Amino acid sequence: MVVARPAPRWYRFALGSLIALAAVPCAGSPAWDPIGPQDLKIARAQVDSTADAEALFWKIQVEDAWTGSSLYSDYFQYIRIQVFNERGAAAHNQVAVPYDSKTKILDLQARVVGPNGIVKEIAKSAVFERTLLKAGGRKIKEKSFAVPDLKPGSILEYRWTQRRYDRLANYLQVDLQRGIPVRSLELRMKPLEIPGSDLQFRISSFHGPTPSFDDAPGGFHVAEFRNVEAFHSEPRMPPENAVRHWILLQYRSGIEPPPTEAWKRYAKTACESWGPRLRSDGAVKKAAADAVAGASSEPEKIRRLAAFCRSHVRNIEEDAVGAPPVPDDAKKNDSPGETLKSGAGGSFDIQCLLAAMATTAGLQARIALLPDPDEGAFQPESFTPYFWTESCVAVWVDGAWTFLNPAERYTRECALPARQEGRQALLLDADNPRFLPTPVSPPLDSQGRRRGVFQLGPDGALEGDVTIQYSGHWGEEMKEEADDVSAEQREKNYREQLRSRMSAAEVSALRFDHALDADGPYTVSYHVRVPDYATRVGKRLIFDPAIFETGRTPEFRSAVRRFPVSFPYSWSEDDSIVVRLPAGFSAEGLPQLAPLTFPNLGGYDGLLATSMDGTSLLFRRRFEFGRNGTLDFPASEYPTLKKAFDTIAERDAMAVSLTTASAAEGR
Repeated sequence: MVVARPAPRWYRFALGSLIALAAVPCAGSPAWDPIGPQDLKIARAQVDSTADAEALFWKIQVEDAWTGSSLYSDYFQYIRIQVFNERGAAAHNQVAVPYDSKTKILDLQARVVGPNGIVKEIAKSAVFERTLLKAGGRKIKEKSFAVPDLKPGSILEYRWTQRRYDRLANYLQVDLQRGIPVRSLELRMKPLEIPGSDLQFRISSFHGPTPSFDDAPGGFHVAEFRNVEAFHSEPRMPPENAVRHWILLQYRSGIEPPPTEAWKRYAKTACESWGPRLRSDGAVKKAAADAVAGASSEPEKIRRLAAFCRSHVRNIEEDAVGAPPVPDDAKKNDSPGETLKSGAGGSFDIQCLLAAMATTAGLQARIALLPDPDEGAFQPESFTPYFWTESCVAVWVDGAWTFLNPAERYTRECALPARQEGRQALLLDADNPRFLPTPVSPPLDSQGRRRGVFQLGPDGALEGDVTIQYSGHWGEEMKEEADDVSAEQREKNYREQLRSRMSAAEVSALRFDHALDADGPYTVSYHVRVPDYATRVGKRLIFDPAIFETGRTPEFRSAVRRFPVSFPYSWSEDDSIVVRLPAGFSAEGLPQLAPLTFPNLGGYDGLLATSMDGTSLLFRRRFEFGRNGTLDFPASEYPTLKKAFDTIAERDAMAVSLTTASAAEGR
């Protein structure tokens, strides 16, 4: 996949003034490469003999061109894949090419060459287009097609060109790994040469070797990689771009200041550019004064201002099901006053409104830029504005900078969403811009609080009522998932999720509270009956009292690990379960649950006991993880981390035996 982002506005203007000096023609699409009989006889992958399929080659070509009247950038890909078994065929029987609304897909072509050499072209009419995401005036689309008659021994190849008009390959991201191994990867680059300019085409490589280019005919530069390993994701790994090999293409000035000075200039330019977006008019000043009237402290002031912005301005980038559509010709806000008047705006509009209101209320407020949460490769030591895709507000409260994001519907009023925590933020201050780390919320701020009262029958059936509450980032995550589907689908998804752990579960009276509310914990309540939850062994019943963990798969199943482990936020769990025992039954030999402590990370504590009258079993479980903001672990620490989670799983899988008095006497 390829990702392109616009350069800073001042940089685009400077570049655009030089483009008119150039005139470079654009090359046409290449022909299909020939397939020899020897290619169809390949029995297994060469890079990794266990692979189900392998790319014989993958060709990538990036070419910037100026026709004399128009500028465009072409990104061409050509992939030839050999399939070795049924799994490989099943994995490639559908092909999808994603792209954004600012680009076009040209000449998408595909064909299958069977083991017998017969060629089947994929007709253009078999290619379908659909919109995957539409939010804030941005669309992510996809062209896809089914691959017929793909079988072991077949070769699938397809190619396409992704064209960007009025843009260069500046801040263009190119992935260099696929989900299958690649024997030969060829990169062909043809930047736009601008006579008299000191702009240079540069390539930055992440998590892999930097390509070494040789000059080729036609003004191209060519690099090759051999035997490229497949990229396979792992549970709880960092974002893909933090671990897989990719390159970033840039046009940069030949002479640049050191990164520290470059960031200062960048921040100053941003402050000058966005100055009008932070100015208050009379309406904004009045709204700020009304919102903080009677507030006795700075924290209370900012809390009220954040609540005002969230309740008075609709975020038009909200993509929730049922959210009102934004007209294509909707006027953009140029100031906080316009945002307040219209009652609608994008995330940045809402952040600017809060900053303006906070300044009016006597607080210091700044916009802070944050790196893309899906990248994971940003380092302040390198001047790369490409990574800045998000922002928040920083307010000086009681002697420290408080970071918050009022544009996030489900985030606490004076906090950041999980994806913006624990990151290096660039504080935009014209006089003293600097990098500051955003805080990480403690485990108790994001809690799963689960309560259940059950009756266990003599036949082993379990029945009872459950209430579960998710707060903080955990609740934020649940609400984001909930607003992507209808109420009916939400209920269906939850039932399926519960049955994935207990297949026989019968759920009724399912209810969701605060599922789409800005405030309040995401709450689920229901009545459940699980036949044969307890196993009958003679006159005994054996069951697992950690009901909310029953049937859950282990956190980490693989014995080895390649990539680091990364958790999105710290969290805690608090379970309280009461199981009323069948008449005549009592618990025997209850295990003692010694606490587990993970230094500087968290811990696990449990209690298992019978009620005073012996008719009920009481189970308490508490777990927290991520103390001190520690959420990332190198692969070398994986064995220790896995052992800790395996130990918790063993505790959660403990069995309790119930027996009758007569059975106990007969021992």
